[in-house]
Amino acid sequence: MSYKGIFKYNFDSLEVEKKYIKTNSLRKIANFFGCSHETMRCFMLRNNISFKKEINFQKVKELFEKGYGRDKIAQICNCHKETVRRILKRHNISIPRKYKYSCDTNFFENWSPEMAYVLGFIYADGYLCDQYFGIPQKEFSILNKIRNLLKSNHRIYKTKKSQFVFRVYNRKIIEDLKKLGVHQRKSSTIKFPLVPQDYIFHFIRGYFDGDGSIDNRGVSIASCSLSFLKAIQKILTSFYGFFLHKIGIQNNKRRFCFILYYSTRGEQLALFKYFYDKYTIENELFLKRKFLKYKETLTQLNEKKEKCPFRTEKCPYCGTWTSSQNKQFHFQNCPAKNLSLDNTQKICYNYE
Repeated sequence: MSYKGIFKYNFDSLEVEKKYIKTNSLRKIANFFGCSHETMRCFMLRNNISFKKEINFQKVKELFEKGYGRDKIAQICNCHKETVRRILKRHNISIPRKYKYSCDTNFFENWSPEMAYVLGFIYADGYLCDQYFGIPQKEFSILNKIRNLLKSNHRIYKTKKSQFVFRVYNRKIIEDLKKLGVHQRKSSTIKFPLVPQDYIFHFIRGYFDGDGSIDNRGVSIASCSLSFLKAIQKILTSFYGFFLHKIGIQNNKRRFCFILYYSTRGEQLALFKYFYDKYTIENELFLKRKFLKYKETLTQLNEKKEKCPFRTEKCPYCGTWTSSQNKQFHFQNCPAKNLSLDNTQKICYNYE
């Protein structure tokens, strides 16, 4: 029905105008007078009651500069928040975008023990997409620890398979990770990054917490990238005195990957000392389950007594019992002999 036609409602135009100035809402006025908002609109047009309210731009600008949001300004000026946005846009005032989630965008710019550990964890269990990176894990505690290190408020989701996933949406972090060698579908193509010597074992420990294991047979590190494992093998063998072990292959229905084992007592003790130094233990920068398992394994090895009559000599560095024939070789080449990082030579990055 046109507002110029027959109109069965007879409202007091002054009262309608006062109500509109007070509420600034057609629906509220219509509900008050018991009609539809379209009927009220026709009545206001018929009686020349203006819909447009004159809002003082200077007042809006002052409130915006004081830090008020659009909702608060709209409430003070008795208008809609979209009206406030249009007024600010008309006068070329940009409204900064507020993100729901935040994090430390400079986390991966400078090397630190925390940065190296998280990077190693991402190399092991993380994945990268165009807009975010994610880390799936069965344990909530380690994801919550990484979230706290990143100073993030992103959510940790629980999937249908009883697995937790932590995702970070930030373009700058994605670019920094790409510079550090993380890329999409990285499992079989990753290469060891250029890690400063002070943070090498923080990085390897992060990778170990993601794709490593500890049991009675020894410490193992798994990867689908052979070049990545060879780089770790070369670092531990050439610069830290570990024995050169053959890289094994695991091929079953679940996956195909390469495995690097360190099974001697001296190697396990040396890795424990390198992995869990004073700074790491004080800041709890590790996966607690593997730390306790590693500690339990070393305790069992120390309590175990060799009953073989031929093994009469005990290594003063790692506690391994050996025969008198192998005594000299073992004592000279024990990986636990030099547990000080300061005595190791500077590492070059020619891993290939």
